[in-house]
Amino acid sequence: QFQANKSELQRYAELVAVLGQISIVDGMPDSEDDDYQTYAKDMISQAKQVVIAVQTDNAELARQASGKLGQSCSTCHENFR
Repeated sequence: QFQANKSELQRYAELVAVLGQISIVDGMPDSEDDDYQTYAKDMISQAKQVVIAVQTDNAELARQASGKLGQSCSTCHENFR
């Protein structure tokens, strides 16, 4: 499935990274909170790892980074919803 969906996976990972960047722009809700910024930066980092995985054709890295990305989202949403 990785091979068949690489383009879509990269596009979604890039969008997640952009959303992470936007979420910590000054003036956005919770953007001044240190924990929130840590979660957002982790999300951005893991999304970038997914992009790297696609670009290097590394399905295992994509699997690992996607899992960590999901964890960072879940952890943040538990604390900031």
